[in-house]
Amino acid sequence: MALGASIRGFQSITRRVIMVDGTHLKGKFKGVLLIGVAMDGNNQIYPLAFAIVDNESDASWKWFMKNLKDMIGDQQELVFISDRHVSITNATSEIFPDAFHAICTYQLGNNIKSRFKNAAFYKLYQDAAYAYRKSQFTYYWNQILSIGSGSLAKYLQEIGIERWARCYQVGRRYENMTTNSAESVNAILREARELPITKIFEFIRELL
Repeated sequence: MALGASIRGFQSITRRVIMVDGTHLKGKFKGVLLIGVAMDGNNQIYPLAFAIVDNESDASWKWFMKNLKDMIGDQQELVFISDRHVSITNATSEIFPDAFHAICTYQLGNNIKSRFKNAAFYKLYQDAAYAYRKSQFTYYWNQILSIGSGSLAKYLQEIGIERWARCYQVGRRYENMTTNSAESVNAILREARELPITKIFEFIRELL
């Protein structure tokens, strides 16, 4: 679901950054709510698109992205931000091949905490990710290369430095380094996710 006013607004007043996320329904009928959120020129949250699917599979995210593209068309310098869910990556690369797909730095940080269980690793990653200048990034990156036999550096390189490091970002993220905006919308819909599916969409429509 995407309201006509939301589509027109995206094409005329919002920044070309879309944060996507999925969250599970909590009522009798199970499923996953997929959402796409943009930001306007005042850095305010701009809810754009919503869908309910069986699960977060390749097919589900491709269906969501295809419908999103049908609504907004081809956009120059479009950036998507999400967690590292492989189905989002697959869908974005297939449906929006010219868009840049960035990684949520908060989610990636949590992955690093869980994977390496080392506070120093996480701190260096944060410093490198949020560095504005390449000289700053290089300072922290050299430390990342030397810590833990280079295991963190290898992990981050495999993901793609440009996908999480601010100073190497492709396109314009407008300081949007996380999917917090999408998760904020999810938080507003926490109780609504217990409703029947038709009522969920009615709640969203009234909210917008």
